[in-house]
Amino acid sequence: MKSNKYRRDIDGLRAIAVISVLLFHGGFNLFSGGYVGVDIFFVISGYLITSLILSEKNEDSFSLINFYERRIRRIFPALFFVTIISTLFSLMLMPPKLLVEFAQSIISVPLFLSNFLFWSLGGYFATASEEVPLLHTWSLAVEEQYYLIFPIFIIVFWSFGKKFIIVSILIISLLSILLAQLGANISPTGSYFLENDLKWNAVPDFAFYLTPSRAWEILLGALTAFYLNEKNTIGNKNINSSFSFLGIFLIIVSIITFDNSTPFPSLYTLLPTLGTVMLIITSTQGSIVNRLLSFTPFVGIGLISYSTYLWHQPLLAYTRIIKSNSLSNIETLLILFCSIILGYLSWKFIENPFRNKNIFKRKFIFNSALLSSVLIIIIGIIIIINDGFESRYSKKEMNLVEPQKFNLSICNNSNPIKSFPKISFCSIGNIESKSDPTIFYGDSHMDSLINSINNQLVKSDLRGIKIFNEYCEPMVFIYREKNISLAKQNTCTESHKALLSYLKEINSSNIFILFRWTFRLYPIDEYIESLTFDNEEGGKEYIKNYREYYGLSSNGLSKSYEAKLNSINKFIDSFAENNLNMTILYPIPESGWNLPKYNNTKIKFNKKIPAILSTDYDLYLQRNRFILMVLDRINENQLINKIKSQDIFCNSFLLKRCIIQLEGFPLYYDYDHLSNYGADLKTNEIFKKTYD
Repeated sequence: MKSNKYRRDIDGLRAIAVISVLLFHGGFNLFSGGYVGVDIFFVISGYLITSLILSEKNEDSFSLINFYERRIRRIFPALFFVTIISTLFSLMLMPPKLLVEFAQSIISVPLFLSNFLFWSLGGYFATASEEVPLLHTWSLAVEEQYYLIFPIFIIVFWSFGKKFIIVSILIISLLSILLAQLGANISPTGSYFLENDLKWNAVPDFAFYLTPSRAWEILLGALTAFYLNEKNTIGNKNINSSFSFLGIFLIIVSIITFDNSTPFPSLYTLLPTLGTVMLIITSTQGSIVNRLLSFTPFVGIGLISYSTYLWHQPLLAYTRIIKSNSLSNIETLLILFCSIILGYLSWKFIENPFRNKNIFKRKFIFNSALLSSVLIIIIGIIIIINDGFESRYSKKEMNLVEPQKFNLSICNNSNPIKSFPKISFCSIGNIESKSDPTIFYGDSHMDSLINSINNQLVKSDLRGIKIFNEYCEPMVFIYREKNISLAKQNTCTESHKALLSYLKEINSSNIFILFRWTFRLYPIDEYIESLTFDNEEGGKEYIKNYREYYGLSSNGLSKSYEAKLNSINKFIDSFAENNLNMTILYPIPESGWNLPKYNNTKIKFNKKIPAILSTDYDLYLQRNRFILMVLDRINENQLINKIKSQDIFCNSFLLKRCIIQLEGFPLYYDYDHLSNYGADLKTNEIFKKTYD
């Protein structure tokens, strides 16, 4: 098997890769690990590129300029076309802030820096990432960075011999996978610890996006090319057949069993990448796996896989931008089908012509690539300079599509508990005040109040502290993993004890506690049967990462009613046992609609926005019946007070309704977090009941 000969099965393998990515991005749970399709692409790319280089080096015909010309012909035309089309749609559909973020992404595309940009902006598995049209270009940036370095590496060290190159690649690959697996142990100061101990499964945040921790996957393909450059598969038909079946099995297992909680990239990534290597080496002509991968529809999808990959994310992103709730499976499949159609058209009318040297000469290719890159960068800069063209919206419309939200930059941060440095304090209000500090404890629902609380504290000449404890889930004694280690449970418990002791030591005046209670207690049979909220009026919350929570029971961790109740009582009692005053804030009503998206779609399609938006109060009671029952049973006393959020948002403006948007001002900046306008309603009531 000559490694530079066209192989239909490789295109079939590409089809598996692109289909898995499409279905993963489409949100189909069966393909929760479909993101490994990118890893399959990395291995294939490393194999094909290295095969080409080796073939030409062996014939002494390799040219660096020819190599880069082929890469430009292959990658740039379709990529730039999709980028330009995406820019037009973004200008039409995106509100200013989102458009500015998009402009940053288009600047990064021709600079091969998309992976750095998206690493800096947030996680690949975050729900918000699904509305980023060019998110998927991070993988192209990794490959482009690799293409810049690898051929030069081959040229420089070719004279040292293939064995030297192979050993060097092995060493680099080992360092790369160790960085992916252990990189979070490495601090910028050079100290090697994580939570005071070296951890084996310590995948750093940068590992997913950046080339140093991804290079080993492409290099696996390169090593495969070196192997096949010398040998024709393994030789034994039965062994080849067994390994090809094992290879396809490893890929399928990865696609259906991995999910967003799988540390990635890490040693887990060896499953799909080694599976790909096995298929490349052992998928011999005429074998069952080879015939399967060479099936004409698979080969066809493989041929258009690059363009299909380019189109699918923008199509999904723009559809999600103009919808205020989740896509149905039928809608998603229709969009993915459209991406395949556009992929075919792009392959036929853009990819193929630009790869034809008889149609477009080298000079034109380089000049057009340069000019297109400069044009895209200039467009991005113009959008950023003009703040996303805010003039497209009136002042009232800006309030509707970009409601002000909390900003933790107001924090004066510290880590006062030396034994638990990951407990951090965000000091707010008048930090010079001599008053005893008011404490605010909770999850992102409490965070959304922070700016409004700060204003109230300053006005009242008080100081406050927002607590963050990274050793625990926000609601202590409730765990997101059923199999969490006893050591982690103990660390959480001890850190919580240390925190309470410190709060007692500094004479905290009151501790306000707020969570998205029902969400963080899901599931409880007959009480909490949905993680997210559906207002049953067209607003159905979408969240990408499904999760379940567990409470403390006599038999370990459990999802049961009793376990969750036990955990809540233990959490509340822990404050009372330390004689700490606390005020429990009842759950904030959820919207169901992502209000800025809802409003933006109405504006863009010239539809009337209701003066008042609200949800059913009875639905609030039903959704939160477990936690309302639990909190109602807690007796108010000298240490424990309660403030009911439903008294603020429900029945006060409309009978039997909970207000979510009022007089052109959204009370929420997404599905369930209060905007600063909504937070003011909440905190006014908090301070009125507490300090007046």
